[in-house]
Amino acid sequence: MSVYFIPWDVNQNLLLESERLYEKAETFSCIEKGDLVAVKLHVGELGNPSYVQPFFVHHIIQKIRAAGGKPFLTDSNTYYLAQRHNAYDHIQTALMNGFNMAPFIAADGLRSENSRIVKTRGILPEISVSGAIAEADAMIVISHCKGHDLSGFGGAIKNLAMGCTSRAGKLQQHRVVNLEIDQTKCTGCATCKSVCPNNLPEIVNKKAYITSPICMRCPICQSECPTKAINFLNKENICKALASAALGVIETFQKNKISYVNF
Repeated sequence: MSVYFIPWDVNQNLLLESERLYEKAETFSCIEKGDLVAVKLHVGELGNPSYVQPFFVHHIIQKIRAAGGKPFLTDSNTYYLAQRHNAYDHIQTALMNGFNMAPFIAADGLRSENSRIVKTRGILPEISVSGAIAEADAMIVISHCKGHDLSGFGGAIKNLAMGCTSRAGKLQQHRVVNLEIDQTKCTGCATCKSVCPNNLPEIVNKKAYITSPICMRCPICQSECPTKAINFLNKENICKALASAALGVIETFQKNKISYVNF
């Protein structure tokens, strides 16, 4: 795979610079006339400005249409309880953040009921890929690269792995990390239970236990525990799971039908 760069120089017209980049990289050569093209992106959380500026996405949509494709914006609903947890709220968030240049389709359906099990390799034997991704003819993956609490870095691989899988697929990936509570440090204060979005930890005989199969190993309880009793084991497994899941997503497309744009 060839990788092409342009410098992020805000004193330049970055739309013109990106045009030069797309031409050199042949970014839109993956699109044939009539293709249904998934434009995979993160539309941002409501009130959080950390997402790709919509004018860049608008430019990409124009290029897809010029190539004969039929673009739709897409992302999978979140596993965690936030403003993008279902398709209705996800679409509302996309519109509020300025992503109105093409139809938005929640990749995994209204409540993450639309998915396909795909065989993959590595630490995961299979992965639940979101239906609209699996059914698309081509895909442009737009990623904004940033730090991530578990994987360390989130870029195109994470965008594929977490963003193109259903809630079940997201849980599959997170559950490769193990969680342990040091009972010699735990005081049963229930801080973990109060901060957990799903109220999962159990307090039994003044000790905390996390045994629920829906625990996604988010770092909230660990970071908030006042006695540092909660630890993650095998954290490196999350990166292996991201790679497995990303491969599963890619396998749903024919060869040379995906391009990547990273900011």
